[in-house]
Amino acid sequence: MLIEHYQWKTINQYEMKTIEITKLDFTRLTDVIYNFQQFNEKGLNEIVYLKREIKRAHKRESCEIGSDYVTMNSIVEITYTDLDQKMQIELVYPKDANFKLKKVSVVSFLGSALIGQKVGNTITYNTPKGKRDIRINQIIYQPEANGVYYL
Repeated sequence: MLIEHYQWKTINQYEMKTIEITKLDFTRLTDVIYNFQQFNEKGLNEIVYLKREIKRAHKRESCEIGSDYVTMNSIVEITYTDLDQKMQIELVYPKDANFKLKKVSVVSFLGSALIGQKVGNTITYNTPKGKRDIRINQIIYQPEANGVYYL
C-alpha cells in the first residue's frame, strides 16, 4: 500500500508551530520514507506522521540550523509532562534504533514528533495507546552545533 493512498487527517499548517530541519536530514529522511514505503506495510501510520512532519518543515543548510533545534543524531533531554519523568534519548535512523540504549528511531511517533523541534517546545503526539505530551528540556549534543555536518 502506498502512503499516498493512505488516509490521514489534514491539519492546518498555520495551527502548527514551525519546525526546522537541515536540508541533508530532509533528503535522508525522504529516502527513509521511500524505502520504508516500498518494503514495509507495518508501521504505516508512523511513516505517514514522519512524512507530514518533514513536509511542513523549513529546510536550512546544516551550518545555519540553530543549536536549539533537534536534528538527526541529536541527544535530547525530554520530560513526559503527564508523569513529570525525564528521559535522555538519541534521535537515530531506523537501522540504529535500540530503545534499551535510548536510541529512538525517527520513524517512531516519538522520533517524528522530535525532529525539527526547538528546546522549550511542548509537543503532543499520538501513540498506539493515545496522546502523549513531552517537553524538550535541552539538547545535550547536536552534530551541527559541533561542526559535524555529514553524519
